[in-house]
Amino acid sequence: AENANEINVQQALQTKTSIFYFYQKLIALRKEYPVIQNGDYKPALTDEGSIIAYSRSLEDSKLLSIHNFAAEKQILTLPSEFSNAKILLSNYPREELTSTIELSPYETLTLLQ
Repeated sequence: AENANEINVQQALQTKTSIFYFYQKLIALRKEYPVIQNGDYKPALTDEGSIIAYSRSLEDSKLLSIHNFAAEKQILTLPSEFSNAKILLSNYPREELTSTIELSPYETLTLLQ
């Protein structure tokens, strides 16, 4: 392929933020948290324009997955039930949550309560 020198497995294995490692983390989370596979699905944050979000719930576990499909930052208010949630996954560095969050362009954020 034309871009084989720029985009290839060897480079992906050397970069911890590559899509290869992101998918490895997704697979590991799916195995670790049954709510991801078996939880009841429900659309969430439906009035947020370019944000697509859903929640899943199973027994005492609740998961919220938020995806910004815009090329611009988006600001949104988290549902109160996720105010003390654990960040399971983000494709941008994020260490803590506040009730109002700013999602970077094309950011994915998954929370577990």
